[in-house]
Amino acid sequence: TKRELRETKGPWFFDFPVQYARKLLVFLIATVFSTLSPLVLPFALIFFFLSWMSSKYLLCFVCTPVNPAQGSIFPSLFSRLCWSLIVFQ
Repeated sequence: TKRELRETKGPWFFDFPVQYARKLLVFLIATVFSTLSPLVLPFALIFFFLSWMSSKYLLCFVCTPVNPAQGSIFPSLFSRLCWSLIVFQ
């Protein structure tokens, strides 16, 4: 049954590094190609809105909270975001 399968696999965790890498890649592609074709921006906005809604639902109701980094990811997050903006420039 589904309950037995869930008990054997354990709780589902939100894979933050993979999700963050995907969203950063989409942000970089959207910002770079927005200068070539402004039509990209509404689709990027739709993607980020749907991604925000689904991630919010997953984090609130589905995943179990795990915080192994304890806030130490922010410096690498900030530097990568700055580099993506530099590439955009």
